[in-house]
Amino acid sequence: MTQFKVLKERERLTELTEHTARKSKEAAALDQKIERVQKQQLAVESVEKIEPKSVPLSSKVMLDRSEYESLATAAKKFYVQERKESKLQKALDAAMKMISELKAKVAALTAELAEHKSVRGQLHVAELEQENGDLRNKLRSYEDTISRNHLWNLFPCHKAKTATRDNSR
Repeated sequence: MTQFKVLKERERLTELTEHTARKSKEAAALDQKIERVQKQQLAVESVEKIEPKSVPLSSKVMLDRSEYESLATAAKKFYVQERKESKLQKALDAAMKMISELKAKVAALTAELAEHKSVRGQLHVAELEQENGDLRNKLRSYEDTISRNHLWNLFPCHKAKTATRDNSR
């Protein structure tokens, strides 16, 4: 029973470890996406270098059409990237929280597994084997006594089992 529990706990530990590894990979992927967003922000900085020309006698500024189009495109991309970055940051936070929870579970299961192993170690295997051998010897002596005294007719259900046991020796 203890071995079965240990086996099941190992399976659960393996499953949680794999789940933790998957979540770590997801977190790494999210980090890479954030880095890409930051690189795109560098492109925005190049747009910031565009210098508008003042319109005389007005508060308005003038841009070349190509500069205006690149500025408008950059502004649209920036808005979209900000939304994506926000979503990615939320997903990253959730993944990190789950990873920490899974690490705590793995630690608890590891401790539980160690406890099961220590219980298993407490079982004195050699003593149990010796006791098992002693019991077998007693059983054989009882069976021999029954055979010598021709009392097997009192144990009809055990006679067939004993006969097969005797043949297997």
